[in-house]
Amino acid sequence: MNNLTRIFVCSILFLFTVFVAKAQTAADSALVTFRVDMSNVDASFTVPEVNGTFNNWCGNCWAMSDDNGDNIWEVSGNIAINQDHEYKFSADTWGIQESLFPSDVCVVTNFDYTNRSLNVSSDTVLDVVCWESCADCDAAPSFFNVSFQLDMNGVSGFTTPEINGTFNNWCGSCWAMSDENGDNIWELSSQLAPGIYEYKFSADNWSIQEELDANLSCVDTTVEESGNILVNRVFEIVDADVAMELVAWNQCPQEIIDVLGCTDASATNYDAQATSDDGSCEYPSSAFTITTCADQAVSSVRLTGPWWNWDPNGGPEAVDNGDGTWTFTFDPAPTTDMEYLLIADGIQEDLVASNSMSGDWSCTPVSDYWSFANRLWVVGSGDVSNTYG
Repeated sequence: MNNLTRIFVCSILFLFTVFVAKAQTAADSALVTFRVDMSNVDASFTVPEVNGTFNNWCGNCWAMSDDNGDNIWEVSGNIAINQDHEYKFSADTWGIQESLFPSDVCVVTNFDYTNRSLNVSSDTVLDVVCWESCADCDAAPSFFNVSFQLDMNGVSGFTTPEINGTFNNWCGSCWAMSDENGDNIWELSSQLAPGIYEYKFSADNWSIQEELDANLSCVDTTVEESGNILVNRVFEIVDADVAMELVAWNQCPQEIIDVLGCTDASATNYDAQATSDDGSCEYPSSAFTITTCADQAVSSVRLTGPWWNWDPNGGPEAVDNGDGTWTFTFDPAPTTDMEYLLIADGIQEDLVASNSMSGDWSCTPVSDYWSFANRLWVVGSGDVSNTYG
């Protein structure tokens, strides 16, 4: 065979190969039209898009359009037939994206990611669906709110409780609960489709879990073929939101023991085991007092000092206790140190002379030890007892 013949044969084989590849590609794909109703989207957006396994979750490469302005957006693209695909709607290059619920009929959850599922065998125009829904926006709700409450008082050795059940494939810590006010009552709210569900509480990705008694009224018991007995909590969603009653670890709602006590952690008598506040909380006093002994014949005792410009009548007047003692009360207590002297019936005490004789300057730390000697209350030092002069 000469070179020209060889080139001709190779060209025919190349063209045949290209034709088969193109024919194979056309035969193995379908044109799918995606449609989403954005009427109920509260977030700001400009252009929705479709992202999925068929376009490598590429962002805005499958941007949608709304030619007639009815807020129903569309885009068409080729995807492989007879294969399982995952996708979701987003907008503005993932500026916003759908939050889908694992119990919805049109989704699949893998590795804690919930996406829409799709498998087609020919060209397909998909039904219009509402953003974050498996149905159109005018359809009845396909899922309802459900809220859980768990009392963890009396349970130790955990950080974060979680809910595991048939609705999340017993996923571990993906439904972690929260305790916003620190009362050890943990909560979580989500959305589920109508159905009967089993679940239980655990913590820290199954580090601990409930060991429920099969005789409890709120559980369901299943015996596996292996003989293993499963005991889980059970509830049903019919056609309305469900607010689960507060339950304690390993207990049903009616079996919670209400423990009365002080539930305010800032109180001096806070009880970590209390589940209901009984009004007994006690708090540290913010006040402090100065109690002064003076001659029974004294009719008035006041304070003076820098705060009152050493005015003998500018400072507070003490309350006569009727036993030779007088009390000043500061509520709240000052937030800075207070230098002062006492005044009885208009006469200011002179502690220089007193301390010069005794040599004890402990009660007059503000002094030059010859011309003045003043008392000082230091922040945080508490109540004071002294004697005039």
